[in-house]
Amino acid sequence: MKKYLLLIILSLSYTQELDLSLDWTMADDVFYSQQLDSIIENQISNLSSIKGIIVIHNGEIVSEEYFNDSSVDDIFHIWSVTKSFTSTLIGQAIDMGYITHPSVTLDSIFFENDYTNQVTLDNLLSMTSGWPENWYYLYTNNIINVLLSTPLETNPGDIFFYNNSACHINSYVLLETTGLNPKEFAMEYLFPYLGFGNPNWGTDYDGVNNGSYDLYLNLRKMVKLGQLYLQGGVSGDNQIISSSWTNDATSFKVNTISDIWFPWELLPEYGYLWWLPERGYLAFGYGGQFIAVVPELDLVIGTHSTDNEGFNVYYLEDLLGVIYDDIVPLFDLPISIIDHYAGWNLVGLPLEVEDALYSTLFPESIGGTLYSYDGAYVPESYLTSGEGYWLRFNNAGSTTITGTTINELTISLSEGWNLVSGISETVSIYSISDPDGIIIPGTLYGFNEGYVESDILVPGKGYWVRAFEAGEITLTSGELAKTSPRDFSLKGKANSLTVNGMDLYFGVEMSASDKLSYSLPPKPPSGAFDVRFKGNTRIGGENSEIEVMSPYESLTISYDVVLDAGEYLRWVL
Repeated sequence: MKKYLLLIILSLSYTQELDLSLDWTMADDVFYSQQLDSIIENQISNLSSIKGIIVIHNGEIVSEEYFNDSSVDDIFHIWSVTKSFTSTLIGQAIDMGYITHPSVTLDSIFFENDYTNQVTLDNLLSMTSGWPENWYYLYTNNIINVLLSTPLETNPGDIFFYNNSACHINSYVLLETTGLNPKEFAMEYLFPYLGFGNPNWGTDYDGVNNGSYDLYLNLRKMVKLGQLYLQGGVSGDNQIISSSWTNDATSFKVNTISDIWFPWELLPEYGYLWWLPERGYLAFGYGGQFIAVVPELDLVIGTHSTDNEGFNVYYLEDLLGVIYDDIVPLFDLPISIIDHYAGWNLVGLPLEVEDALYSTLFPESIGGTLYSYDGAYVPESYLTSGEGYWLRFNNAGSTTITGTTINELTISLSEGWNLVSGISETVSIYSISDPDGIIIPGTLYGFNEGYVESDILVPGKGYWVRAFEAGEITLTSGELAKTSPRDFSLKGKANSLTVNGMDLYFGVEMSASDKLSYSLPPKPPSGAFDVRFKGNTRIGGENSEIEVMSPYESLTISYDVVLDAGEYLRWVL
């Protein structure tokens, strides 16, 4: 009798996952595109048997290339990647109640003999059945009875043995429990939700679909299985297979053992018809048909290779090496997202990068507007760690930079004002190692459409800092404060004049050394906002002159007079 059980296609209340019945979309302006393109051009394309590669990140195609007369429409034999589809169909049958649990022995599904009462479905799925290979299983009449009646060579569950004929028994498990051939079952419960249409899937002599290989797909469709598992079995608003199965099938079941066909030490662990490399899980087909899934990176990588070389260990090692040693780490690199405003910004380099050209790091910036400071503004093309820079943008937005983390940085300061930047994490000015005490307190300034006081250095931002004399300071990740925080605001202690958010003070007396803490950096480039008392200071006295540069048509001014000017006197702006 046919079961429905709501088809386990239940409406979900949480955020909708990618609908895998639809075509893939292409990602735009990915930050790692140059590095990825370089890997594919210089390493993948040179592999002798490669036909195609596709990289899916965050549910979108970030790279797709075809080689050796292949194309996006090329339908090919995915070989033993078929096994991972078979695992999925078994999982669906368990979800729907056709099969109680992977631990059931085969005598509860077929007939009882000395072997079926020992071998479990778990053993079939983990390649530990104990049965020998039968190389003629596709061409033998009544093959299920032949396979189930074959004497065991090892105790079930003891040893991993990669076995196509034993894996094919899974197809008969589906047929026996659901009444449907594997493809019939898939055409109703799996393939439509992956957008497969009606793919070709070969059969044995008795017309039962091969549970080990013989499924034909193009590369874009093949990798949808990996994305389905990455999404916890959800496609769109449909739960196609339970997340408990996707987790269980890709969890450790057995250690692999090398044989004459392949040194499986490259893939040391196995789940339920999924290989388990050091990261994520892998569907592996003869010749180099791969679906590599790295869930923590939201990453799926698929490859299509010619099967002419079969188990060419050197080719497979090279291809897996590029996938796991070059492509995957690219998505694992630290990233820094840097927000910027329209107009002038102070920026810095938050990570070590291969290409520090400003137009590469900040492609949205205006050409020819990168400036460092060395007593005057100096045009630059490249950024250096620890240095701060002016850079101009037409529009507000953000930039993503990837590279290697900077955990410690020693910066040389000149006497006077210096443009600097920090490391890969936010650093407090009070945690900076300043053994000679060269930093003038209160003189760390960022820029946010005008100078703003700061006591932290944020990754990717530039800052002004003033030094009593030349020397070195060191920024270190995770360093504790070395001095107590200080408040340099004079609000309520002196008269204040606030222009577009910048506080200026007047009517207060202080020593020349204390006034240094209220000095201001050099004026920004033309087109930026700035306000200060003449003499590059925030402290004014009688007859002080205010200097304003502004790209705005109006200014917002407020004041607070808390100190009298004296008898018969008053303050006048």
